[in-house]
Parts: sequence; C-alpha cells; structure tokens
Amino acid sequence: MGELVSSDSPLGDLPRDATLVVAGPPMTGKYALMLSILAHYAEDAIVISTKNDASRVVADLEDVAGDSRPGRIGVVDCLAPAGGLEAPETELLKHAGSPENLTRIGVKFTELFEVMYDPDSEANVGVGVHSISQLLMHSGLKNVYQFLQVLTGQVRSADWLCVGVVDTNTDEEELHTFYQHCDGIVETRANGGCERELRVRGLSPRVSDWTAF
Repeated sequence: MGELVSSDSPLGDLPRDATLVVAGPPMTGKYALMLSILAHYAEDAIVISTKNDASRVVADLEDVAGDSRPGRIGVVDCLAPAGGLEAPETELLKHAGSPENLTRIGVKFTELFEVMYDPDSEANVGVGVHSISQLLMHSGLKNVYQFLQVLTGQVRSADWLCVGVVDTNTDEEELHTFYQHCDGIVETRANGGCERELRVRGLSPRVSDWTAF
C-alpha cells in the first residue's frame, strides 16, 4: 500500500490507497462514517450512491467536511429520477438510472475517474460506495463481486482511497467474500445508550477498541 495519510479521525493514519468496508447493522451511522472518512482523508471525492440522490450526497459531504476538504465532489446517482425527470449531467454528476445496471454504473464511474485523475497531482481522491448491500439486492453476489473487483482495481491504480458500505444482515458468506479483499474493516454498532461506536480490523495486528464516533 501507499504512503500514510495522517488524520485526527478515530481511524488514525491510513495508507492513501487503502480499501475499506464499513460494516454494521442498519441505523448505526455507516453512511455518515463513510462521508467522514472521505472528508478526513481525501481532497476530492467520488460517491456511487444507490440510496440518496446526488444533491443530498453533495450537501451531506459538504456538511461533514465543513470549511476543509473535500473540494470537488463527483456523484454517480443510481436512483431512478423522480417523476421521470433527472437533472442534466455535468462534469461531476452522472446518472446510472438504477442500482441493478452495474455496467452503466461502471461506465459513469469511469467518466468521473477521468475527470478527477491527474497523475501529476499530489491530491488524494476518495471513492465511496453506498451501498454494497443495495447492489447485492439487485444483482447478486457474483456480479457485484466482479463489479467491485474492477472498480477497486481502477481506484488502486490511481493510489486512491476506497470505502464501501455494507449491512451486516447480509449473508455471512457474502460478507466474508468482500472482507478478504479489503485492507481494513470498520465495524459499527449502537451500544445500549444508542451511542454509535466503531472498531477497526485489518489495518494493524490487533483489533482496535470500540470508540464513539
């Protein structure tokens, strides 16, 4: 993996080309945590969104980042347009139409990749996938696994960070299929007091303690 990117995030220092999975039960802050990781470790970001439309993703990430990073935010919006109408595509907004069209999602991601990629730039780009569980619902394990292999290969070729989100109510065998090809797993939970916590596996020899976020 590449050089470390330092941060005051609960995750600490990360390799700039790390591939992570944020995994936990529903309603444990996985989406917010993915955005926080992108905001802490990347100057620019691309989000493949199957749950929230592009305007919501951009607003949420800008809110998390505040006055700091990221700068440019590209979104592959995988939602069917409300009322059959969708905003025109721009340099940073691409429409895939549906979470089940993995080929089109990949094409639209590549268009954003080509906008963001600059081999002479020191800036890091973070890629978020929200969510792997939604892709699995529409396309099944084999197709989603192949799609993510191509996607993460493309991201790693640019030395970028990649963060995918998955619900742990997904089949256990499917979860481990994704886990074994990631550098680290960020687990989330809500403790008895409804406080959200995380712990990290895979980025160091020991599993981290549960930490509030």
